Amino acid sequence: MKIGEFAGKYHINPSTVRYYVDKALIAPRRENGQYVFDRHCMEQMDMVLYYKKLGFSLEETGLMEYYENASSLGDKKAAKKIVELLKQKLHETRSRFEELNEISEALTGEIDKYKALSSSVSHDTKEFHMPLDILNILMCPKCRGNLSLKNAIISETGNIVESDVGCKCGYSARISDGILISEGCTDVSPFKIFENIDSVSAITDDFSAEYSGLMERAYLYMYQQILSHGNSLGYIMTGPFSYNFIFKYMNNLPDEPIYIIVDVSTRKIEKIQRYFSGCGKKLIYIAGQMESIPLKDKIISCCIDDFSTSNYIFTYNKNLLLILNRLIKGNGILTGSS
Repeated sequence: MKIGEFAGKYHINPSTVRYYVDKALIAPRRENGQYVFDRHCMEQMDMVLYYKKLGFSLEETGLMEYYENASSLGDKKAAKKIVELLKQKLHETRSRFEELNEISEALTGEIDKYKALSSSVSHDTKEFHMPLDILNILMCPKCRGNLSLKNAIISETGNIVESDVGCKCGYSARISDGILISEGCTDVSPFKIFENIDSVSAITDDFSAEYSGLMERAYLYMYQQILSHGNSLGYIMTGPFSYNFIFKYMNNLPDEPIYIIVDVSTRKIEKIQRYFSGCGKKLIYIAGQMESIPLKDKIISCCIDDFSTSNYIFTYNKNLLLILNRLIKGNGILTGSS
């Protein structure tokens, strides 16, 4: 039979058959410039597949074929060599089996742990408060006037428990459960390109391995750039829409800056708030559209753009950089992966 029929018989590509021929594992004859495969070739192919199943490499299979041919002619040394090779492979297989069994047990334990975590009902009753420091950076986004707190409840530690926030021009917001809720906020994210945009893992699940690799290199650059400025950064802002970078690097970022996390979705902000509740960083959470967030001009030392500008364009057809230009200091940095 010709190479196509022979390859089809074993459900492999003709190129694989040619490779085996090049390795002298199969010895077809040639007629009119083409390989012709007979019963002997099928026996050789059966041997290749058999030893492949047993875990032998092609080089080891070639040795086994050589020693088998020699032993069939009565060569006792060849038969002993085959026994040695088989014992060695058996030892390797048993060692690998023990390793795989340990891996299997570890994976089972991890599965059980995260299944319990994913199915457990949260009973977290921790109260979240807004640091009083926020008063130093608030400004009406409409008239640039001063904002005032109304009906404020202050905790014993000096943080804001609840409060209305307002301006004489009519702008209003409120602080509740440690989140400043401004105009334009929604319950869920309006950015719908990725299904899991409101989850903690953000959009990484929808990326290919190659693209994720590029993202990781970009994130490493961002991380190194922030570290190069150290604790000299006063306020660092990130958002909206994607937070993969801070989920990975927040614990290793400088402790001194105050981190402002912004998103349109209150649900996303609440999840991020719970996620970072024990990280030890100074955090301010704001829910609302970027045009309406009540921050002073030129207050941000560093803005982390984790796909924020591109996602903002997709969602609102607006250039987020025009808004960020008002917020970022003249010597501030904009670092990101958009």
